[in-house]
Amino acid sequence: MKDRHSITDRFAASRWSTIALALSFAVLFLLTHPYTGIRHDAILYTAQALYNDHPARYSHDLFFEFGSQDAWTIYGRIYGKLVSAFGIRTSNLVGLIAAQLIWWTGAWRLTKKLLPAPWHWLSLFLIACLPAVYGPGLIFSYDEGFLTARLPAEALGLWAIAMTLERRYWVAVVLTLVAVAIHPLIGSVSFIVVVLGRMHRVKWWTLLPFGLLAFAVIQLLPFHALHLHPFDPQWRALVRSKVPYLFVNLWDMGDWSRACWVIALPAAIWATQAGDQRTLWSNLTLLGVAGVAVAALAGLTGQDAFWIQVQPWRVLWLLTVMQWPAAILLVRHEGRTRPALIWMFAICWLLLDVGGGIVALMIAAALHMQARRGESGTHRTLFGNLSAQLRYALLGLTVIAAIVWFIYGLAYHHAREVYPTGSLALGSSWLEALIHTRFVVALVALLFMLSLSGDRRVIIGLSAVLAALTAYGLINLDQRSEPAKIMEARTDRAGSAPFEGIVMPGATVYWDGPGTEIVYPWLMMKTSSYYSTYQTSGMIFHRRTTFEAMRRLRLIKQGSPAVQPHGANDADGKLDVQGGPPSKFVALTEAGIRHVCADPVLDFIVSDRHYADLATGDTWSPTPGKIYWLYDCHHIRTTATVAGQQQ
Repeated sequence: MKDRHSITDRFAASRWSTIALALSFAVLFLLTHPYTGIRHDAILYTAQALYNDHPARYSHDLFFEFGSQDAWTIYGRIYGKLVSAFGIRTSNLVGLIAAQLIWWTGAWRLTKKLLPAPWHWLSLFLIACLPAVYGPGLIFSYDEGFLTARLPAEALGLWAIAMTLERRYWVAVVLTLVAVAIHPLIGSVSFIVVVLGRMHRVKWWTLLPFGLLAFAVIQLLPFHALHLHPFDPQWRALVRSKVPYLFVNLWDMGDWSRACWVIALPAAIWATQAGDQRTLWSNLTLLGVAGVAVAALAGLTGQDAFWIQVQPWRVLWLLTVMQWPAAILLVRHEGRTRPALIWMFAICWLLLDVGGGIVALMIAAALHMQARRGESGTHRTLFGNLSAQLRYALLGLTVIAAIVWFIYGLAYHHAREVYPTGSLALGSSWLEALIHTRFVVALVALLFMLSLSGDRRVIIGLSAVLAALTAYGLINLDQRSEPAKIMEARTDRAGSAPFEGIVMPGATVYWDGPGTEIVYPWLMMKTSSYYSTYQTSGMIFHRRTTFEAMRRLRLIKQGSPAVQPHGANDADGKLDVQGGPPSKFVALTEAGIRHVCADPVLDFIVSDRHYADLATGDTWSPTPGKIYWLYDCHHIRTTATVAGQQQ
């Protein structure tokens, strides 16, 4: 305890340490937040903005035709006005910078309320650098590097929780209501935290089992009148097969482990500490348990699509952010009295990919059981004393866990190389692995310790390290994909759209290319898209969207087993919501173009394959050596009809 206070006191008296920590954070942020442009869900939200501005142009688009999540938020309408006034590129860049500023000022204010200096800096380092994924796979993360409605909703939520800790409840409520209007799924998480904090005398934990039981009964009853959005078996089978990440009961071990880990940390603090903030950690634990439990019950019963659409497991975004201040609090308060507890949690983190988070949650549950029984002596014996046998056992487990951690870190780095967001101007495989995997914890620890030192030689060394890392970050700041670079450079320039003057606004175009090229018809041509990977993310929001998507995919794939309800995910990435690597994409053949053009809904196909008998002669070349040909489906259908009549 004395050493802990001395570190805080030394930091308070050191202006150099404050400057060094601020600079270190800025460099770490630069390294881990390159500019990736309009990609991933930012493409969807930009398309929603354009749809709000010119709905007629997208009236036959697969994503919008039968209704989309845009109806649940004001974000598309507000962003549409900005895009109309300032253009896509400027609106995206300014919006991204503004949202990031709000996000990180909110995170800074919140961590300052939870931790004293310099520990809140360490918390910010970890939040900025460690992989931010939550939920299934690598699809969702907090503080995304691209602009969506999630980013400002998260930012306002962090500010609202900070205001709650400062007892400025009405400000917090207003902020969360705005967050809910921007993104209901994300904003409602912080809104619930604020409400729970204000109504702390209600025994929410006692009410939770009864609430879950009532929810399960309603979901199990076969009366559709009790269900908000009935889920018929055919629709459910397709969605489960093609968008499995929405169903908690289909998550793998790693997904469950991460979820349990971020619930375990606030649960452990709630069990071991007292004070005003204990209510916050209790509420976060309650939120995590309730969100995952409701999602699991809804997925198992499978009769109400509404609860799959709402995705209650999204509460994990906030717990994933809060895991780092929670971890630091746990170490500071229990590190000396219960070293075995901290050591076991460290091993669980190393084994996170193979179930370590589940073990951590079991440990947190054991802490609660012991606390409720009042057996504090036994409690401290189990997790406090480090006997020689226990020390050797934990050392052995640590070595094994470190090996597993290292292997999975390399695997994660390999996945980033297979599915890159863009190209590196100066690539260093080992440095990229150090920056963009959990290995970054070593760099964070190094910079944090160097920043707290007042030694002149250390100051010189830290300055050199920061300068080198800054140079590397600036060189590789732009990591946009090639389609994103082309789109952003031309989308706001008149006459630069593909096939300008030939494909009229409102026409339906199938762009036969990798998923990332959806930016060409949507954001450059500003017209309806026939089918793309990104559009299939709307399958859960409307039954007709699901079945129309599968109908169009069957035409494109011509009988591939991937389009069947229980088929494997498409090998070329067409059902992968992240688009898949371009190298896996397979373009339509000449017969394939004829087959897809038979659909009267479709007006044009664009492909980089040239079939002289079908092509119109109109081409578009975004870069030297890259040519796209236009195929007029009206003409192809007419020609096929005439040929059939002559036969």
